[in-house]
Amino acid sequence: MNIYLFNMLLTIFWGSILLNKRNPQKKIFIGIVSLQMILISALRDISIGADTWNYENHFRELIELDMYSWKNLFLRFFNLEIIIHEMWDRS
Repeated sequence: MNIYLFNMLLTIFWGSILLNKRNPQKKIFIGIVSLQMILISALRDISIGADTWNYENHFRELIELDMYSWKNLFLRFFNLEIIIHEMWDRS
């Protein structure tokens, strides 16, 4: 949480320096603040967030199941298409 507070203080600092009324340098300010945000997002640990581990574990479980393979998904889709066409032909 401290890093976000530090980021906010740095943003205010850069704003007070670069966004003065005589010569505002908006592009430089946006670039610096964007770089700060990108670094915070890129360098954080995977465990950040209350449920990141749960999502990762659930995703890995779904990958390991043969039920969700591409082959089975296509077969189910084509079987459903055949059933729909058969029902359509009956009516």
